[in-house]
Amino acid sequence: LATQQWAAMLYLGVSERQQVVDQITDGFRGVETAGAMVGGELLDRAELARLAQITQTFQAQLADYPGLLDYARLVNEVQMGRDGIAIERVEQSYPVAPGKVLRLPSSLRTELVARGRLPGPAQPRGQVERPRLTKVLVLAFNSNNTSQLSLDQEVRIIQVALTQAQQRDRFELDLRWAVRPRDVERAILELNPQIVHFSGHRTGEDGLVLEDDQGQPQLVSTAALAGLFELFADQVQCVLLNACYSAVQGQAIAQHIPYVIGMKQAIGDIAAREFAVGFYDALGAGRDMEFAFRYACNSIQMAGLREELTPVLLRGQTAQSSSGDTEKHEPKLTPQPPEQPPETGKKGRLQTEIALLEEKLQRCFEQRLLTSDPDRLVTLERLEKKLEEEIAAKRDQLQKLP
Repeated sequence: LATQQWAAMLYLGVSERQQVVDQITDGFRGVETAGAMVGGELLDRAELARLAQITQTFQAQLADYPGLLDYARLVNEVQMGRDGIAIERVEQSYPVAPGKVLRLPSSLRTELVARGRLPGPAQPRGQVERPRLTKVLVLAFNSNNTSQLSLDQEVRIIQVALTQAQQRDRFELDLRWAVRPRDVERAILELNPQIVHFSGHRTGEDGLVLEDDQGQPQLVSTAALAGLFELFADQVQCVLLNACYSAVQGQAIAQHIPYVIGMKQAIGDIAAREFAVGFYDALGAGRDMEFAFRYACNSIQMAGLREELTPVLLRGQTAQSSSGDTEKHEPKLTPQPPEQPPETGKKGRLQTEIALLEEKLQRCFEQRLLTSDPDRLVTLERLEKKLEEEIAAKRDQLQKLP
């Protein structure tokens, strides 16, 4: 509820925006003051992550508070276990407003040093270097005024998948919200990512729909996207377009990038999240791109959804050559199993009912995020619980069928 109130206040005026900044800053300072450590884990880590995510979500509205934005960025990097964080950033103070300064909790700074996350003395000659990091850049956009909830959930599960992965020390995650075309260019140029993940809702044959400086839809053509990734062909290994009808852009980008994943038709929010978590779970376990793609498609199917054939993997010329295929030819879709006919009888009826209930649950999520009426919130929360129970009961029935 506090997040919804802050979101509304940020658009009202300068004084309301200052109130939001004060409340977020006080929240950060509360964690800084507590700073308790148990078993090497910060008790308030979840609150730090929540405040940092809220700040980064509204970075466009908080552009007049660079100290707060820089601090939220640092918190996010620390939470993700990013290597090579400059000691100056960890030790410095971040002024937000007169009399309000933020510093990383001393207990967390101590933890970073103990875990070797901060640069130390020069390594002895001959010491083995660490494996090269794989940088994942997530670019979130939402230009058709749908709920921010589904984007937040997708980004959150990517964070969880990589932070809990077997090989989590080999990944570094950077998040950019409400991206404009210029933000996309700068992020790729500055961060040098190996994986670029677009998370949003609007694409089509003509291109990708982002936002302009006024928050209005702005088309980035397919040719422009392909041209951008051509410039970074020696750096980017995979582009994931987790948005509806994005296979057209994927075909063009795959002229220059080894692996591109797009969606050949509309994909539901739940299926998109299942695909994302499966994909990064597999990469975090040390699997290659093609295995991760197949595993992610199976994750959709394991969730009881009938959208496992929507994602498509396009292998660029570089990937084809590394597999021993030296012929020059256009990117092609990874072969997919033929689509199975719909189930009939009781099993088919249950699958249809589950799909309809999941759509209702998603709409309920979106309505709850947009409303500020306390009574309405209570009603929607009860409805969510009822829908979740119905979905669980029907899944049990489905599993018991022969």
